[in-house]
Amino acid sequence: MGFLIVRVLLIVLIISCAICLGAFLIKGDKRYLRLLWQIIKYTFLFLLLAAAFMAVVSIILV
Repeated sequence: MGFLIVRVLLIVLIISCAICLGAFLIKGDKRYLRLLWQIIKYTFLFLLLAAAFMAVVSIILV
C-alpha cells in the first residue's frame, strides 16, 4: 500500500513539474519556478516521512 502512494505521488510530481516548467517557458513568469521548487521540496519531505513511517512499521511488525 505504501509503495502505491509513493508511485502515485511521483507521477503527480512529474506531471506538475512539466506543467510548471511549460508555463514558465511560455509565459516567462518566475512565479512558476518558485511553485516548482515548493512542489519538489514538499514532495521530498513527504517521501522522507513516508519512508520513515514504513521503516517504523516494518520494525514494529518484526
